[in-house]
Amino acid sequence: MVGQRFPRRAAVLAALLISACSAFGGCATTTALEPQNTVRDTKTARLYFIRPSTIIGVAVSPDIKINGKLIGNVAVGSYIYVDRPAAKYQITLDHEFEPGSFSYDVALKPGEDHYFQIVQGGPPNRVVIIGNNATVVGVPSKQGPFQITPVDAQTGQAMIGRIKS
Repeated sequence: MVGQRFPRRAAVLAALLISACSAFGGCATTTALEPQNTVRDTKTARLYFIRPSTIIGVAVSPDIKINGKLIGNVAVGSYIYVDRPAAKYQITLDHEFEPGSFSYDVALKPGEDHYFQIVQGGPPNRVVIIGNNATVVGVPSKQGPFQITPVDAQTGQAMIGRIKS
């Protein structure tokens, strides 16, 4: 009996999330601020930002910044890529309605591919209200509501393949 209830609860939750997305003008979308059909230049490195399909976080997508410059955002079940010359970069994920941000430093070499999985579920955040002041606590440095995990090329390509199919 318990085993039968969980799928029903999951289905109800999914239906509620879809309804909520529709009511608020749609779920989060993927926006790439750089072309996604460029021919690969061997003098640059390519960075893929992949957000696998999941029911968690369908209504929000994090802003992805490289060295402080917005490159786009990635909705659930999608990906974007950017090309960058060899150098050291800082990748930052944040969201305007969620406190905290996540940063990751990477050194790029020409011809390399880097795959990053975006996951939601940073540390728990709390808002403490004292009088007229509200303070967010529980967001350590380099952590936020979204995080990236580097994955190897085989895993990254498989994740992209599942999104494309």
